[in-house]
Amino acid sequence: FICGLDSYQIMVTSTYGIAEFRMDVMELYKKCGLKGMSYCFIITDSQIVDKQMLVYLNDMLASGNIPDLFATDERENVEGSMVNEVKATGHPDYGNKDVCWEYFINKVRNQLQA
Repeated sequence: FICGLDSYQIMVTSTYGIAEFRMDVMELYKKCGLKGMSYCFIITDSQIVDKQMLVYLNDMLASGNIPDLFATDERENVEGSMVNEVKATGHPDYGNKDVCWEYFINKVRNQLQA
């Protein structure tokens, strides 16, 4: 625990690359955004095995929104999962996919510390 948050750290192996990192980050986003779990993401410089990882980390820190992290069908599943939660907030445009996605990203930003 760090500040009452569960810690999340990637496990780098000899075959670990950007595809595995992307999957790890997607899983972390789902835990934070869909399940409402709070995490502290810990990564060290020795775990950066591809320069593209730095782009993902920069986007994560800057806005929380990592373009192309989720494939189109995965993103649609996330948006669909958020509709009822967005509706419960009283948002008048809860059926709009962009509104649901933004709600998901804001939830991730609130639940994830890096």
